[in-house]
Amino acid sequence: MTLNKKKIGIFGGTFNPVHYGHLLIAENACDQFELDHVIFLPTGHTPHKAFMGEKMSIHRCHMVEAAIADNPKFSISYREIESTGVNYTYVTLARFHNDYPDCELYFILGADSLFDFDSWRHPEEICKYANILAAVRGNLNADEVDRQIVYLKEKYHVILVENPYYKQMNNFSTLYVAREYLKNTWICSADNYFTENVFMEESENAFYASEYADGATEEWCIKTDNTGKIIGVQIGGENAWVMKGHVFFNEKFSTQLLPYLEEAFQKKNCGMNTGKIFIWRIWMKWKCISESMMPVLLKSLTVLMN
Repeated sequence: MTLNKKKIGIFGGTFNPVHYGHLLIAENACDQFELDHVIFLPTGHTPHKAFMGEKMSIHRCHMVEAAIADNPKFSISYREIESTGVNYTYVTLARFHNDYPDCELYFILGADSLFDFDSWRHPEEICKYANILAAVRGNLNADEVDRQIVYLKEKYHVILVENPYYKQMNNFSTLYVAREYLKNTWICSADNYFTENVFMEESENAFYASEYADGATEEWCIKTDNTGKIIGVQIGGENAWVMKGHVFFNEKFSTQLLPYLEEAFQKKNCGMNTGKIFIWRIWMKWKCISESMMPVLLKSLTVLMN
């Protein structure tokens, strides 16, 4: 399976047996979070449940294969079933990350799992390798789920801001819903990956990180005036500064930006139809508790660190 620069859902579970509810969760995750693919991951030896035996495990996989056969966006992984030892989620996700280094991973689970999430082996590593998508089932108390998410947010030192406009307006609207946090703030997308810490403690000026590309390039190229001020961008160019992805807004820049952000949002918001999201949320509620350990993520939920 070739998946380059895609958004991949990893749907772990016993699937004993797989049923329509599982398929509905996967389909809704694809729709709401625009996933390109979902990999069903039947569990093998887990630290929390007794192993069902090799014969039963193979049978569970065959049932999953039959259930997802008609959906080209779905596939199955035997990774944990074929493992001889105890499987830990953080290890499994690290291996998926190595398999698909250019992809953004989403780990799909039931919201009931949030209540023992911090008892899992190295939950901080799970949050490092994947976004966590939790489907809220009808038998769970919504207030209790919200309180648990607050607890997890505080424990792992993030602020989560939900963006109900993302599907209609994309990243622009995420800046708007997170506007109260825009002061001296780093911003980057969840698909940015850093091998070292690039976030300095402070900077006098707002800036967009870039590097110089010699020759022709298909990256986003920055146009500047003679003072270094960005006056435009274009896709492709040559011998140009290209965007790296992360940005720093200082407080002065944030203050100046906010009126323009408000005006642009109101123009975009006029006449926008949000019925699909509203209906979808009644049918299947989701919570996202992390996004790849980035300081600010311009996605459906945003993480900010000032």
